[in-house]
Amino acid sequence: MAAPTIDAPAVKVLSRTDLTKPLVAKLGRDEAVVAGIGNTNFDLYAAGHRPQNFYMLGSMGLACPIALGVALAQPERGVIALEGDGSILMALGCLATIGMVKPRNLTIVIMDNGILPDHRQAEGGDRGQRRHRGDRARRRHCQQPLGARRKPFRRIGVATLR
Repeated sequence: MAAPTIDAPAVKVLSRTDLTKPLVAKLGRDEAVVAGIGNTNFDLYAAGHRPQNFYMLGSMGLACPIALGVALAQPERGVIALEGDGSILMALGCLATIGMVKPRNLTIVIMDNGILPDHRQAEGGDRGQRRHRGDRARRRHCQQPLGARRKPFRRIGVATLR
């Protein structure tokens, strides 16, 4: 049996704003919305500030754990977590916990916001996209066997840090 195919003209790709504005417009009651650090945070604020919105600053990957806490503490309230694809990688273990607990009042939206470099970019393709300096050097370093690294890891004692 052949794998299903997707007709490209029928697929509509939404931007973060195309998704966030209608989401906020449809909120009717006192649903809590927890936005992850970065663009999801800014998009939520631009879509319409509400006192029920929680804007994350400086805590990458914690939108889902915080939303889970709110969902468990207030089971009568709907909770939505907005997270970027890079941020969710910082707290993958939380998704397992959410899967075990299965809170019915928690919705998670993970957006591929185009910030996290994809594999084509790391391999040198898609030259129109942003490239980071040092990618090649990092790849070479990571591809070497562990014992072949030129500089061994250095132990840092507590006294060194003072």
